[in-house]
Amino acid sequence: MNWLVDRLLAAAKIAKFPDTNLQKPGYIDSMKTPAADRKVLVLTAGIVWSIVGLILSAVGIRWMIIAHRGIIIPGLTGLLVGLAFDRWKFSRLSLKNIKRIFAGWPDKAKVCVFAFQSTLGYILIAAMMLLGFTLRHLPIQKIYLSPLYLAIGLGLILSSLQYYRAYAAPSPDILSH
Repeated sequence: MNWLVDRLLAAAKIAKFPDTNLQKPGYIDSMKTPAADRKVLVLTAGIVWSIVGLILSAVGIRWMIIAHRGIIIPGLTGLLVGLAFDRWKFSRLSLKNIKRIFAGWPDKAKVCVFAFQSTLGYILIAAMMLLGFTLRHLPIQKIYLSPLYLAIGLGLILSSLQYYRAYAAPSPDILSH
């Protein structure tokens, strides 16, 4: 806690009195952020996408089972839409993230651990979480939401394979795709 207070006070002194001794070249740059090797970021992204995909798919399947109506139509709908999500959205997004991780910040050996998603990606995640929360709390029967959850979950699981492939491949091969 004292460390945080010291940093805040130092930042306040820099802002108020720019000519103080704290105003040294690279002082702000020397503040540490959690960093990791690029391969670790790619693996982390794959694991996160897989876990979220498994959770969403499990929720969708659970809702289908609980509904005690036929699960064939919602299940097939979820599978087909999930394949489309993977093909035309999530795979492209995962490849874009992989290229950004390996090509971005060429002057740094390690990259911030939160860089496995872009800033826009984090905004999209927050919007999707808000949409999911809203849909779950609307008076809609879960059987109608289950294909959407299954589709997004399957799309994330399939797209996470791109991250594992990039993790296993030598770095130069990844940027050629």
